[in-house]
Amino acid sequence: MLARALIVLTLLAAAPAALADPAAVRRTWLERVAISAADENCHLFSDGEKMALRSGLYQSEGELLRANQNAAEMRRLS
Repeated sequence: MLARALIVLTLLAAAPAALADPAAVRRTWLERVAISAADENCHLFSDGEKMALRSGLYQSEGELLRANQNAAEMRRLS
């Protein structure tokens, strides 16, 4: 029983981490950048909604950076 548990734990530890599709994350990031820009010009959202949007933007930006996206290109697009 203990040996079986150790084998399962070893296999789980050796499994590669799940990664999101970089193209889908990039599309999500670009959509959030565009929505943020629209909000700056048109004042579409409440403070809470702006914070949620900014949080999602930072999350997708971090995921793109972890996927080795070019930070300079991301700044240029935003």
